[in-house]
Amino acid sequence: MSRKSINEVVADALRYYMGDRWTNVALAKASGVAEGTIRNYLSPGKRESGKTGKEPSAKVTELAKIADALNVRVVDLMMSPSDACQPVAAIDQALEVLGIELAREMAAEVRQDVADALSKLALRRGAARDQRQVLDLLNAPPSKQTGT
Repeated sequence: MSRKSINEVVADALRYYMGDRWTNVALAKASGVAEGTIRNYLSPGKRESGKTGKEPSAKVTELAKIADALNVRVVDLMMSPSDACQPVAAIDQALEVLGIELAREMAAEVRQDVADALSKLALRRGAARDQRQVLDLLNAPPSKQTGT
């Protein structure tokens, strides 16, 4: 199984967080990022490499604006949505993409922060009605968490 490019991960995450609630035009207006740019981020395979062969990629400053409009963190747009239910894997993937090594002594604190954020997200999105259901979601096998 080949690993997805960061552009494909961004496209998947953007589609996930936009859901049915956002159109490209509405997100462009809310974020201040051009609608064509959002369209490009959603269709990375349609973008051509530059003259040097470098694959085009999203600008972090634009992802930050989009993340603000979607009320998510910029790192959420750099993680595969399926990893959102697997905090440790999601953190490791995002940190690897950013080229940062996670220090062992910080791992527990970071995991707790992610669990807290996922808890708030689950409650806000209606995936859970109370903290007990959030814990059930966090501890469930990945297939149960993602609804597959």
